[in-house]
Amino acid sequence: MSKRTALKPFTPEDIRRIRFVSDPMVHPDGKRVAYVVRTVDKDPNENRYRAEIRLTDRTGRRHRVLTADEMDSDSPAWSPDGRYLLFLSKRTGDEKKQIYLLPADGGEARRLTKAEGGVFSAAWSPDGRNIAFLSPTDPRGEYSEKIGTGKPFTDDVHVLDHALWQFNPVGSRLDKRLHLFVVPRRGGRPVQLTDGPWSVGGPFYGARSYSFSTDGKRIYYLATPEPEDDWAAARQVDIHEVDLKGRKRRRITNFPGLLVAVRQSPTGELLAIGNDLARGYASPNRLWRIDVKNGEYQAVLPDLDLSIGDGLVADIRFPTKYHDPWVSSDGKRVRMRITQRATVRLAEVDLEGETLSWLTPDDLGVLGWHSNPGGDLRVEIRSTMTTLPELWSIDAQGAERRITRLNDRLLARRKVYPGRPVHFTASDGEQVEAWVHLPPGRSKGGRPLVLAIHGGPKATYGHIFFLEFQMLAGAGMAVAFSNPRGSDGYGEDWAYAVHGHYGERDYQDLMECVDHLLSLDLGLNPKRLGVCGGSYGGFMTNWIIGQTDRFKAAVSQRGISNWVSFFGTSDIGYFFNVDHVGGLPWSDPDLYAEKSPLTYVENMHTPLLLIHSEKDLRCPLEQAEQLFIYLRRLGRTVRLAIFPEETHELSRSGKPNRRMERLRLILGWFGEKL
Repeated sequence: MSKRTALKPFTPEDIRRIRFVSDPMVHPDGKRVAYVVRTVDKDPNENRYRAEIRLTDRTGRRHRVLTADEMDSDSPAWSPDGRYLLFLSKRTGDEKKQIYLLPADGGEARRLTKAEGGVFSAAWSPDGRNIAFLSPTDPRGEYSEKIGTGKPFTDDVHVLDHALWQFNPVGSRLDKRLHLFVVPRRGGRPVQLTDGPWSVGGPFYGARSYSFSTDGKRIYYLATPEPEDDWAAARQVDIHEVDLKGRKRRRITNFPGLLVAVRQSPTGELLAIGNDLARGYASPNRLWRIDVKNGEYQAVLPDLDLSIGDGLVADIRFPTKYHDPWVSSDGKRVRMRITQRATVRLAEVDLEGETLSWLTPDDLGVLGWHSNPGGDLRVEIRSTMTTLPELWSIDAQGAERRITRLNDRLLARRKVYPGRPVHFTASDGEQVEAWVHLPPGRSKGGRPLVLAIHGGPKATYGHIFFLEFQMLAGAGMAVAFSNPRGSDGYGEDWAYAVHGHYGERDYQDLMECVDHLLSLDLGLNPKRLGVCGGSYGGFMTNWIIGQTDRFKAAVSQRGISNWVSFFGTSDIGYFFNVDHVGGLPWSDPDLYAEKSPLTYVENMHTPLLLIHSEKDLRCPLEQAEQLFIYLRRLGRTVRLAIFPEETHELSRSGKPNRRMERLRLILGWFGEKL
């Protein structure tokens, strides 16, 4: 037996061994890189992640830890002159994260803020004299006089006036509104720049929701213009500006959709990323040029049928700082990540000629990136189907160098299964991309096949490591995954195809994917089929087992079973359903029933494991509870696993032990039923 074949497969316990990298920040001189590494605490009783900031040179030859003793430090940012490293941390005595400054040449970190609600993000002014930051405020006291008469007897009663009152994974928004503050680098009392019962960034806390003007005298920020209007609050985010004393607030744009990022170019114009919602949420995020004086906007590359942003689905990364759009010092070039088919690539746009060029290949995913101001050195977080995320540096000539090897030791001890392309032609003539992880050898009677379905639905499977898939393959199961209609990366029409048509063409694509795999000589057993998915993938799993008995086991995670109750209980239901299902539950009850998996419960005979989180506000727990009780009443084989305290993000950033337990349950269910 060779050393390679003797390697152990991945197991749920490997969550404890993976080192998760995020937040690369290139020093202005292009010679140093700060980054964040998260690991699971060595004490299993702690059941938490530890995050530390590390420093390396541009070659990756020397690494050192900057915040070794901190429980949780992240979001590093170099000052424009390179003299200080800003980061967020919760040290001894801090109830929540605060801003700390560390001299770049060594020394002790100094706490800059004591924000009662903590600090969510921070950014330097161009001259390095000031730091803007977002911190949550509680607006209830300010507006409590609107509720009844007299002083409230308690502040723990949630009195709702608006539909958009909660958000996964934040929880209730009634006592949390993100607002802008500014504090001098030398310290002092922060000045609050914005206030009110709304949040900077809009209802969804935009990725790059504020930035300084190029002269450092103003801050441009994103906010909904009509927070009192439930419908508008969820579907319109505009650019506003405010000076550093909190005065001269002005709304700049009247954009027909959601802006998610804004920066000012050295030319004076604003460059923003946003979705005009022309075809609902299927419309792509585009780059927009905006006149700062009159708010007029114009799309850059309007014919580019791809969406700016990261649509890759994975379970081995943490959120990283969002730097798109990066603007060159002369204002002529913009860089940003774009979801293209099965990957996320970094692209550069020439604003004068309005042309696009790709800076990264199409066989890997760029999960995050940063560049020094001159653009002559950038660092990317890269992953493939067989490699965990690591940092790579790319110089001005395009020379690439891998600068971290955080997970090499683990990968050297594990059997990794490549994703074999199995693209096929659908019955309507469209090409659908799909892959399969195949275990080695051929089992007697044929190996089982598990069909995995991604969430979104506007998301994509592709060139990124997926622990769950590797684990199932290591247990002897083939794992198939594809990008059916509704997925991101294949154009607006592809994404829009499911709007108002859930369970139609997407269902056909998935079934035809299975048919195609079974037609190949892959040693698969057609009587040992499983299906699983989360969120939209959970909906599709519920839908599939109500339409066919061909699958012998199913795992539905954080899914949807009843569109009527989803409309009224999900944090996004009241506007998401209108876009994706069509109509309203009281005016289109037949449509809502037709599209709800619960309607077909009597047809469900496939043994089903339901996995759901107690604090999931995106797809509330009641969605799984209803299906579970219905199936139990019918005497079907069904099991419900409820994860306490966790949200819709369980598989990606849940507590370590709960993430491992989730994987254990999936492995056990398919192992038993297939």
